[in-house]
Order: sequence, then structure tokens, then C-alpha cells
Amino acid sequence: MLISQIKVRLKKINQGPTPLRLDLTSIDSKYRIQITNKFEALLRCEESKTPNELWEEGKRNIQNIANQTIAKKKKTQNPWMTNETLLEIEKRRIIKARGLNTDEKRKIYREYNSKIQKMIRQDKVKYINEQCEAIEQNSITNTTKDLYRKVKNLTRKFRPTADAIKDENGKILNDGPDIRNRWKSFCEDLYRRNNNISSELPNASYENVELEPSPLYSEIEKAIKEIKSNKSPGIDDIPIELIKEGGENVTKFFHRLITIIWETKDWPKDWSTSIFLPIPKKGDTSECTNNRTISLVSHCSKMLLKLIAGRMKRKWKRKSPKNNVGLYLEKELETKF
Repeated sequence: MLISQIKVRLKKINQGPTPLRLDLTSIDSKYRIQITNKFEALLRCEESKTPNELWEEGKRNIQNIANQTIAKKKKTQNPWMTNETLLEIEKRRIIKARGLNTDEKRKIYREYNSKIQKMIRQDKVKYINEQCEAIEQNSITNTTKDLYRKVKNLTRKFRPTADAIKDENGKILNDGPDIRNRWKSFCEDLYRRNNNISSELPNASYENVELEPSPLYSEIEKAIKEIKSNKSPGIDDIPIELIKEGGENVTKFFHRLITIIWETKDWPKDWSTSIFLPIPKKGDTSECTNNRTISLVSHCSKMLLKLIAGRMKRKWKRKSPKNNVGLYLEKELETKF
């Protein structure tokens, strides 16, 4: 007979580093001054660099200055709690930390607990009423973005995060590399090219084609203004708000960078890399098919995409027929990027 002791431990899942989230509403003159001075020195440098090297240097400067001058975003789990309620919760925590070894201390703790529960309920009712009034005001002023965001916050339901996924055979995968490989194969199958559709270009001569001129400073400036704010950044973790608040020197830097990309046809690695995120739908979220995928691209790459779309739109306006098809394609170019 063999007697043994077996200890079971749960495996720790490595989640990776948490991305840094900045409070972009707190951008002040300190950030603008430092970013202007830093990029002024960068623009004076005449050293020849590849687009990726120039982009990496600019990205590093933006990230460092943003981390030093912009406050970090604070995560509030229960936004309806007032400061008075949080103060009472802290007092209750101190009472419990001192020990509940007597009847009198336990009585005081129960009184604090019931008082705090009542305050939390009152705070939540007050918060919901304020949000409903704000939603009505948003409806009157036709600010639909704030309206839908408040409605979503009020009606949001708890959804647990899925740390496991099923493979093609229904086997549960828990390891990070296995999960990534499963999503990789699923997305490849999802976006696989249809072999029944011919991809051959028609016979055409490109010898006498007039090349497009290099990007203008005004085009880059316009593209930066047109990119929507309050959007999740791509792999570079640089939201467009940092570019918009950077001023003239940052715009000049991106004009130089995009001009080099235009001439060399060599894109930075971050600009050609997308992050796919699964958004759960109804049903078993461990099934890949019960998730929809969204892709996060670099906001800085959208400058070049908007520039190309703008030039295509102008050419289309000159050559397109004035019918429904022409108007539809013109609208597509406006909203695509």
C-alpha cells in the first residue's frame, strides 16, 4: 500500500501588463510646452532616418511627456457614492481592523454597517435621478453621444470576463499562448480570401501615369482635425488627443514623417499592425463564433489614410457620374476613414 499527500494548486494565468490609461481631459499647458520644445529640437535634426526609426523616436517622446505631465485615469467602481459615504466606509474599516472582540464593538460595527447601507441606497437613487435628468436634457439639445453613453451606463449588466476559449473540437483552452493561437486561426478563417474571385488586375499600362504629389502641410493639419476623439488607441497607445494638443511642431513632425513614407512607400511597423479584440455576444462566450471582433489601428496612421481618401474623393468628384451610384461611393469615402 502506498500513502501519499497531494497538494493541488490553481495555475496562475499571466494577464500581461495593464495598459496605461491617461485622463485626457486634464491636458494642460505643461504638456503643450514640453511637447512643443521636444519636437522643435527633433525637427532641427537633419540626420537621415527610415520612417520606422523616425516614428519610434516621435512615439517615444510623446509617450514620455504624456506620462510625466498628464494625470492617470482613476477607475471608479461605484460612481454614485458621495465623499460622506466613502468617509463612513473608511471609519467602518478602521473599527473592524481594531477587532470585534466585545459585544459593544460588534454593536457599534453593526450600527455603522446599517447606516452605510442606507447611505449607499440614497446615493444610488440620487445618482440615477440625476442621470435621468441629464438624459432628458441631452435629448432636448440633441447631444446623442452623451445620451447613449449615459443610457448604456445605467442599463449595463454584469458580464464576467472569459479567461478560457474552446478550440475547433470543443476542448477548453486556458493558456495564454493557446488562446492567442486559437483566435489567430479563427480570424484567419474568418477573413480568408475567396479563391473563387479572381484577384488579377486588368491589363493596363502604368508607364505614363502621373504620380501624385507629396502631401501638403494643410492636408496633414486637416486630417488631424477630422480624426474623431474619445476612441481607443492602437498598438502604440497614443490617442489622437495627444496629437491634437501637441501644436504646430507635432503637425510639422508628422508632415515630415508622412512625406518620407509617401516617397519611400515604407510604412512604420505600428501603422500596419492592428489589434483584434473580441466583443461577446449572446450565448456561450467561450465559443469564438459567439464573439464579434473589432480592430484597433494606430490613430497616427489614420492621418495618411484620410489624406489618401481625401484625394480619391476629389478625383471621384471630377470623374464620377451624377447619379445614385456616384453619390453613394462619394459618401463611402467620407465615412470610411
